[in-house]
Amino acid sequence: LPKKENPFKPYRNKWERDFADFLTREWQDEIGVIWRYESLSLPIGKQDGKQYWYTPDFIVAHALMNNPGFWKICCYEVKGYQREAGMVRLRSAAKQYPEYIFKLVTRENGIWMFETV
Repeated sequence: LPKKENPFKPYRNKWERDFADFLTREWQDEIGVIWRYESLSLPIGKQDGKQYWYTPDFIVAHALMNNPGFWKICCYEVKGYQREAGMVRLRSAAKQYPEYIFKLVTRENGIWMFETV
């Protein structure tokens, strides 16, 4: 059978597509906010000669208005179901890259919930 096409392209699933819509709605008129989907991969370790990477679902850069030229970078991981391997990568990246703010994003009753990792 041919592989079924992903109806949520370019996103991997409905929640990621919905979160992209949320980011666009919430920050479309905001000065100094830029977001990208899966645009950064961070090396998080090697094991048995294999390099492991963490790619956040969304990167959001917020200009620091009180400090022109500086940005706060947030990495958002959208999870409907939290598989252990994905959570290990997220926690590992958060520990190794303190210059970024890592947020786990879930949704309850249609409301986005954010937890700092």
